[in-house]
Amino acid sequence: MKHTLLFICIIICNSSLSFAQCEANAGTDVFTCQEAVQTNMNAEMPPEGAVGTWSIISDNGTFSFCDLHSPKTSISDFDPQVYTLLWTVECQGNLLSADTAQVYVYTASMMPANAGPDMDITTPQSMVQLQGNIVMPPADGQWSLVSGPNIPYFTDINSHNTFVANLVIGMYQFKWSILGNSCYNGSIDDIVQVTVFQAGSLPFFVGAGQDQYLCGFDANTNLGAFPLTSPASGQWSIIAGSGTILNVTSPFALVSNLPIGQNTFVWTVNDGQGNISSDTTNVFVHNTGPMDFLGPDFSLCSNFPFTDLSLNVPENGLWSGDCVSAQGLFTAVSPGEYNIHLEYTNLPGNCVAFDDITISNAAVSNSLICGQSITTSNTISQCGKSLVVPTPQVAGGLELISIVNDFNGTDNASGFYPSGSSVVTWTAEFESCTATCQQSILVIDNEAPFINCAGTISLLTETDLCTSSMVELEQPVVSDNCGISSLTNNGTTIFNMGITSVIWTATDNSGNTTSCIQNIMVIDNQPPVFACLDNDTLLLSANCEVIVPDYSLQILATDNCDMSAMTYNQYPLAGTILNGPQEITVNFTATDGSGNSSNCSFQLVATGTCPSPFSIEDLAALLGVFGCVGTPECLQYDLNGDGMVNVQDLLIMMSFIN
Repeated sequence: MKHTLLFICIIICNSSLSFAQCEANAGTDVFTCQEAVQTNMNAEMPPEGAVGTWSIISDNGTFSFCDLHSPKTSISDFDPQVYTLLWTVECQGNLLSADTAQVYVYTASMMPANAGPDMDITTPQSMVQLQGNIVMPPADGQWSLVSGPNIPYFTDINSHNTFVANLVIGMYQFKWSILGNSCYNGSIDDIVQVTVFQAGSLPFFVGAGQDQYLCGFDANTNLGAFPLTSPASGQWSIIAGSGTILNVTSPFALVSNLPIGQNTFVWTVNDGQGNISSDTTNVFVHNTGPMDFLGPDFSLCSNFPFTDLSLNVPENGLWSGDCVSAQGLFTAVSPGEYNIHLEYTNLPGNCVAFDDITISNAAVSNSLICGQSITTSNTISQCGKSLVVPTPQVAGGLELISIVNDFNGTDNASGFYPSGSSVVTWTAEFESCTATCQQSILVIDNEAPFINCAGTISLLTETDLCTSSMVELEQPVVSDNCGISSLTNNGTTIFNMGITSVIWTATDNSGNTTSCIQNIMVIDNQPPVFACLDNDTLLLSANCEVIVPDYSLQILATDNCDMSAMTYNQYPLAGTILNGPQEITVNFTATDGSGNSSNCSFQLVATGTCPSPFSIEDLAALLGVFGCVGTPECLQYDLNGDGMVNVQDLLIMMSFIN
């Protein structure tokens, strides 16, 4: 029933839309069942920029809208009666348009379709009365021929107990169908079999038994054919579905391993006189418990909120949940998360299968979900890495037209990514919206630079200095897979004597560093400087001896480097005893810490008179050890302290004896 269209124009001036463009259409009237919990309206989408709103104008009854602004909103919480709903569209320019639709709510007191028992007749009878169940309004029932040897005549195809005439010998199958709104959870079709036999051909009734309904996988049951009397015999066979018949000749044979669905068995009887007849029975096996009718959870764009969930699911299922109709149509404009439940009961009601699903009616940006960020290391010797980048996930239920990325302009962002951070932006175009998402890719360059320092640089100290400022450092050889950002060293402009290690450090563009050492050797080859002493004269003591002094206390040497490392050496050594008058040469050496030496010499004269300490016998003894070196015999006659007995000692002794 369609009602008169109502227009209300509040302000006509400067309106960019005409009345016709702003026309509200509430859609067709709705017929539903109270037990359906929810059903959907059928209004048309308002023009772009316009807003539609539902309201109820009935005088009584309860009512709930899932989404007041959705033209196909689901409705719930209704009573068994007729409701009048108003669909108002407000367009730009303050144009208002409204239309009404009726909602007829019935109770679910109807039984599933039942075509009645199978029947056998014999000629000359050619008419039977079918025995289908009564169909309650507003639904209608209708008979139709499924198969048979001819086309019989129905007195009233819409009457549950119609007569069917003009039957001939053979087997007929008639279907009783429930048409219109189905306010029940059951089958809308059922088949009855009518067999016409030749009079006198079979003196007994042939029946394969009633159809059976089972639950679950690998079900088993006993068939129930009409018992036989000898000499008649029967045998079972399968014409549809599958199963294992354990005793094919038993009317009550056990059949096992029955799969889900319809399994049809034929019971063929031989009366023992060559007359054969058959009958069929069905075993329907239904799912039970949780099943995957609806598939995985999915998402919709908020501006594309209508989807039919009833595709590829069992008929006559009972829908419940958020914004879903009795026919399985989901409608909601507002973003949010909606939980849907589908429950299916087989005909006898002895097993129930169900499924649950969550629909995320998300903002456009959530309709395209990029993969997780990728963090990886570069390929050795390369400044980056070849990566496989997964294509983003698209929310279920959306009709994808195209998807591209800004990395290479295709639908596949795999490729070589340079070291560092990259951001890939994906853009997906759907039938109803465009969505974008971004994916971060980080390729870490953890490959250190290569560096090779030059060899040691050797230099001399500058004159009168213990340092050198003449060093010219040689840069090392460096390389890196991603480039060098800096090359530094900790060297100075002045280098001290000795070995100084200069550390070179190469840093690449990713902050990785490598170091090497270059040695700078400053050598001191400048000898000490000092003034030698004048000749020295010492008087002999009373026992005719002179002790050689320590002349290092009188000589001050200078050097360009550390004076504390200076060493002195004189010969003869300080403390050497000289016997009798004589003149010797004193040699003096100053050596710095680097081993550089300076030498000088001067004369030391021992003078004076004294009794001769020696006799002719001493002279003879000296001559006896003349030329010896470093032995006790020598040392007692080593008069000049040079460590050996020689001509000088002989002359000294002879000067005393004379």
